[in-house]
Amino acid sequence: MPTATLYNWIYRGWITARRHPDGRSWIILADDTAIERLRERRDRPPGYYTRARWTRPHPTQPDPNTNGTQT
Repeated sequence: MPTATLYNWIYRGWITARRHPDGRSWIILADDTAIERLRERRDRPPGYYTRARWTRPHPTQPDPNTNGTQT
């Protein structure tokens, strides 16, 4: 697993981690349930979490009751 992915997950709060006293390493805490959840997350396609952010919103339909006037 890429190191950058682990740092990203720590930053997002998806992994419970703390710094080792030496300051160079991370200690990741995970039980069996958390490990399974992280494996499922790893197997998702690239862009899974950012895809919705980049889609354009659907245009809203004009309200037929306003007849083009603003209130």
